[in-house]
Amino acid sequence: LGQCANGACANCGALGQLCCAGSCTAGGALCSNNQCIACGVPGTPCYPLTNTWGPQTAAYTAILNNGRAREIGADFLGHYHIPGTKLTAFGMFQWFLPNDNVNTDPLDFQRFVVGLSYTYNEYLRFALDSQNLLFYHNQLPMPVSYLKGIGYVPGSKLNGQYVPKTGSIPNLVPLDTHAIFLNMEFAY
Repeated sequence: LGQCANGACANCGALGQLCCAGSCTAGGALCSNNQCIACGVPGTPCYPLTNTWGPQTAAYTAILNNGRAREIGADFLGHYHIPGTKLTAFGMFQWFLPNDNVNTDPLDFQRFVVGLSYTYNEYLRFALDSQNLLFYHNQLPMPVSYLKGIGYVPGSKLNGQYVPKTGSIPNLVPLDTHAIFLNMEFAY
């Protein structure tokens, strides 16, 4: 725990740790840039800003479920049967903006699938493919003041804990996903 001096924490430790318990905001606060950030009712736990899913989930809910989300996207897909073989190359590209009414939506993504299928007989086919989901924005924080304007409720409860009232919610861009699949299709 840090020492509280005029509403600010001194030596409060790592970002997101509890600081100034019982003195700064009459119940504890979070540390951000060496200052106390109040997030909830005294004596009630609140989410740390980093390395948890609570604030990010609340921000995603505000971005996607605010009644004003407008989605834009496009898909391109195709396949090519390689003549004289039992092989077919296939692919798909998807570009999607889950809410283009948000200045920089951390959930904007591109997805692509590339693969090769082998037809063993009329009943059995195998495919090997790479499936990739790419969130193309750099890691970015969003200020609670901006999120409040699109449906985020500062200090509200999410699974029994309070989400931050002030500051910014960091690390909103999900990590990319890359996977390789081996599929078997049996048709009868």
